[in-house]
Amino acid sequence: VLHDYPARLRAKDGTIRDVLIDSSVYFREGKFVHTRCFTRDVSHQRAAEQATQRLAAIVASSADAIVGKTLDGEVTSWNAAAERIFGYPAEDMVGAPIFRLIPEELHDTERLLLNRIRSGEWVQLSETERICLDGRRISVSLSVSPIRDGLGRVIGASSIMRDVTERKQAEAALARSQERLQLALSAARMGTWHYDLSTGALSWDENLKQLHGLEPQVSIPTREDFLQRVHQDDRAYVQESLARALSGSGLLECEYRIVLPTGKVRWLAELGRVVREGPAGTALYVTGVSMDVTERKTMEERLRQAQRMDSVGQLAGGIAHEANNMMSVVLGCADYVLQRSDIPEPVRQDVDQIWRAAKRTAGITQQLLAFSRRQMLQPQVIDLNATVRSLEPILARALGESRAVRMHLSPTLGLIRADPGQLEQVLLNLTLNARDAMGEGGRLTIE
Repeated sequence: VLHDYPARLRAKDGTIRDVLIDSSVYFREGKFVHTRCFTRDVSHQRAAEQATQRLAAIVASSADAIVGKTLDGEVTSWNAAAERIFGYPAEDMVGAPIFRLIPEELHDTERLLLNRIRSGEWVQLSETERICLDGRRISVSLSVSPIRDGLGRVIGASSIMRDVTERKQAEAALARSQERLQLALSAARMGTWHYDLSTGALSWDENLKQLHGLEPQVSIPTREDFLQRVHQDDRAYVQESLARALSGSGLLECEYRIVLPTGKVRWLAELGRVVREGPAGTALYVTGVSMDVTERKTMEERLRQAQRMDSVGQLAGGIAHEANNMMSVVLGCADYVLQRSDIPEPVRQDVDQIWRAAKRTAGITQQLLAFSRRQMLQPQVIDLNATVRSLEPILARALGESRAVRMHLSPTLGLIRADPGQLEQVLLNLTLNARDAMGEGGRLTIE
């Protein structure tokens, strides 16, 4: 008798069936009489077994930990990935409580989760913590679904856990890197922007919004909104710069003024690049950075002003030098006339007025020569109070009508030895600096 030996038979319709055969052979007086066979179709059973084997192979080869457990938390199955992730071999975990993997502060959370599974609910947690054999805490994403029997009753739970520790660390590292980048951009007074050419959408980071004097929650959705913040005299230039970048090398460079909500004007330097679909394809978007260059622009303007002043000083020095020569002739002639005894008194008085006027004019030319730095150093003993008082009209004119100059001079001040022209130049420079610092108006006190 042969019991349950497998075979494959072809049915009448041509399909192949898996069968098990019970075969009995009958003999009489030592001679073969006949054979009786019972054949059982096990095709569906074999298909189910193969499906089960495939499912077991999938579970065994999965990169995620797949753990079966009862509704009380006792582990019933433990795949190879679970052993690799948590460090526990299957023989140590099957039959053990799942709470071995769970931090104590999360035990109540696990019990609530099992109660939800008992009611047939499917639960997914984007992130939680588990404890490995070596004591390390790792971050895992968790998905738990109910296991049902043939009658549909929930008899257990299946947990799929993925180790996301490295991903979380990478995300944290990226967040720190972005934070450092934002701090660096903020310290450099720079902001980033992105302009989508297909939709017209414009996005700014918080640093750029701050440069524009805007709150973080304020949005600049389109380039037209941005252009409204550009100084009206610079809008055409900004548009032309973008057009050149789109039609040319793809590099955007420009400097322009913006008007803050307070009305204050600020200079920005913009550097961006056009990104295309392929080397010469359609332009997709423009991205770049903007930097506050107001201080640099101010310094450049001051340098140009200083250069202009230097040119004026050189011109004034040349004129003063010629005027000084002329005044020397006038003073010499006036002295000669005044030394004569045969000059009538009315004429002498007129010549004396000429001499005094020439002397005052010579003093003015000396100041111009000092301003242009063309006068040789001539230290002498001088009264500092007298020098400051003589400069008061010039300093008042330098300050302008909206600013005042006040003198607080000590009557007991001693004499000093210095070059009057250099001293006057120092006072004039300090006055000009004070004028620039005052802005709209104020008072300069010399004490």
